[in-house]
Formats: sequence, structure tokens, C-alpha cells
Amino acid sequence: MKLTKRQQEILEYIKKYIQQNHFPPAIRDIASHFSLASAGGVHKHLNNLKKKGALTFENNISRSIHILIDDTADEKKSRKLVAKPPEVGPGILELPLMGKVAAGLPIQHFLENETVEIPESMVRNPAKSFVLQVQGNSMIEDCICDGDFVIIEHREHADNGDTVVAMINHEEATLKKYYHEGNRVRLQPANFSMDPIYVDPQTLSIHGRVVGVIRNY
Repeated sequence: MKLTKRQQEILEYIKKYIQQNHFPPAIRDIASHFSLASAGGVHKHLNNLKKKGALTFENNISRSIHILIDDTADEKKSRKLVAKPPEVGPGILELPLMGKVAAGLPIQHFLENETVEIPESMVRNPAKSFVLQVQGNSMIEDCICDGDFVIIEHREHADNGDTVVAMINHEEATLKKYYHEGNRVRLQPANFSMDPIYVDPQTLSIHGRVVGVIRNY
């Protein structure tokens, strides 16, 4: 694995950041440290490092970088520096708030540089979990209401009946129940007054399933 000078610098920065903070840096942290003008430059370096086997990360999940490093020269084994989301108190985790998702009509998906404190007992896989805020009432019969926060566990596939975050045409995100029916997928609202959305599986990608709901009264 031969790295360029800049790739090596970025890799060392990420290692030190994880060692000091016990969770990986965000894209904005890397961009700021190396005075990079845009997130695109960071993504380019990270993708090249991923191709070379130096690290791995989950697309669209903040702070999900895992460093792949060699142990001793004799062992020649690779392992992961496991990066856990920061703990902010006993039994509490801080998960990234990645934006808003429509529970009515699909909307443009966007990212937020914010976090939400979550009881640890509600999170099954902290390293692959994030939070979205719900807009709309299409899932109200499943007790998911406008303004609620849903805990999402990242995965790229779904089982029938799962409530998922689905991306349509790689542009718009929606929160619906997933059903694969022959040559189409039905995205079913939990609201009797709303019709399902039918899509070609080739135009759909799954970004995670709902594992918890948080509501402010």
C-alpha cells in the first residue's frame, strides 16, 4: 500500500484524532485542519485511501471512518481502530443528526452538522446509527409524527414491513414501510388518507431502517 504524502498526512491526522477523542473526525474537521476549501476535496482523498485499503467508512454517515492498520511487522495482520460515538454521560450516546426526512412527500435529503443525545439502551449499533427529524404525518398511524426524531441503523437492504429511509433516484429521501412486490417496490405510508409510492427497484436505494423514535412534548 503506497500512499501519497497528503494521503499519509490525512491518515495520520485521523489516527491521532481517534486516539485523542475516541471517535473519528467529521469531514469538516479534516477540511479545516488541512485548509481544504470544500468537502469534495476531503471525499476524494478518503475514497482514494479506501481504495488502497488504508481505511473504510459508511457513505452518508457522519464520523464513520475506521482506520485499517497493520499490527507488528511480524504479524502482518490488519485490524480496525474501532471508533465509537462519543459518550456524553452514563448511559447516554451522542449521535449525528443528519437532517430532515419527509414522512409525507419526498424531499431533498440534506446533512446537518449537529448531534442528538440518545439513551444508550435505544441504540443497537452505535457506530452505524444516526438520527433524522421527521417532516409530515404519513407515518402517524405507526406513532411517528411530524417533528419526531427517528433513530436510523444504517443498512443497504430491507425486509418487507421494515420502516426505512429510502432514496428515490438518488436525490429524494422519504420515510416509509418497505414492500418488495415482484418487479416493483411499494413504499407504504402509515396514514389511511395517503396513497403508497410505487418505484422501480433500480431507482431506489435503502439508507437504513428505523429502530427507535424520540419525541419532545
